[in-house]
Amino acid sequence: MVQNISENGRFGSLGVIGGISFVFILAVCTAWHFLVANDSVAPDGREFKVVVQEQTERIRDLEDDIAAAKHSIEVRRQTAADADILAHKLELAESENSARIKSVADLKAGIDRLESDLKSYKDDYREGVWKSAAGEKLPSLALKSGRRYDNVTIVRVTAGGMEISHQDGLARISPTDLDATWQKRFQWDMSQPVH
Repeated sequence: MVQNISENGRFGSLGVIGGISFVFILAVCTAWHFLVANDSVAPDGREFKVVVQEQTERIRDLEDDIAAAKHSIEVRRQTAADADILAHKLELAESENSARIKSVADLKAGIDRLESDLKSYKDDYREGVWKSAAGEKLPSLALKSGRRYDNVTIVRVTAGGMEISHQDGLARISPTDLDATWQKRFQWDMSQPVH
């Protein structure tokens, strides 16, 4: 009476469980061998020391890149700060320049007023000298050309010259015909056309 183990089922299910357990234990042992017991080889076949060294070098390269980036950021911050300072200086310079331009315009206006006042003064002075000369008597008057008038009386002085009476009649004399003494006295403007 030999019992068939597979028929009563007691050992049949143990056989399947045992087989599964055996495969599981075999897989764990194999994994342990590759991961723990054989630590000199990486899963891709390279030695762990080589992989660790490569990763260490890569980490150093990344740290160098980070340091360079931080330095670049600091340089850019400093450049931005310098740009802000220069922009502020430019604003100040533009403000000062505007003030100077206004000052120059004010000075020019002041100069224009002074020139106008000086011209008015010269015109008034010249007219006063011209009026006071009317009626003045001279024994003679010699021109640059050599012509000579005797018993001269100045009738009137204008921007166009002198009108005189003399022993032979009347004459109108241009400022350019008179010597520098007369031109200085009557302040004729030689740049103006003679009438």
